[in-house]
Amino acid sequence: MSAPEAYQFEESDNAIDDEEFDDEFEEEEEEQSVENLQRKNRAMSVIEDFIMAENSELKKTLSQVQQENEKLKKVLHDNDINYINIKKDYE
Repeated sequence: MSAPEAYQFEESDNAIDDEEFDDEFEEEEEEQSVENLQRKNRAMSVIEDFIMAENSELKKTLSQVQQENEKLKKVLHDNDINYINIKKDYE
């Protein structure tokens, strides 16, 4: 075997090794991407649960504030009516 033939043989060995390495790297990358996707999916689920809980709390708070607002409107309305009646009495 001459030197160029030996060199060509080594290149073909390296090409096979490179292909195997690429295949292993792709498999590893796929595993990592699957793991990353699963991790991101879990994180998104936690975030979604948190947002839904906060939304529910905000709806309850809004409902309470609206009820308070209606009560205050009634008090103001009653006060306004009483003020008008008192004012008329003195006029």
